[in-house]
Amino acid sequence: MTTPTLFDWIGGAEVLNALTREFYRRVKHDDLLAPLFARMSDDHPAHVAAFIGEVFGGPKTYSANMAAIPK
Repeated sequence: MTTPTLFDWIGGAEVLNALTREFYRRVKHDDLLAPLFARMSDDHPAHVAAFIGEVFGGPKTYSANMAAIPK
């Protein structure tokens, strides 16, 4: 039996995407934080979810498709 990763324990990509979408939705309405996140693109929450997922042991989606550093 394999030990689940943190990615598995939190529920995978679907949960991370929902979490980051909700975080950025709330940030837009926060007086203090909104200016810091004002220029984030609409797909930024998905990029953050992919990054966190990879760090937590999930698929290499961020590195393979979204990382800004050329391979």
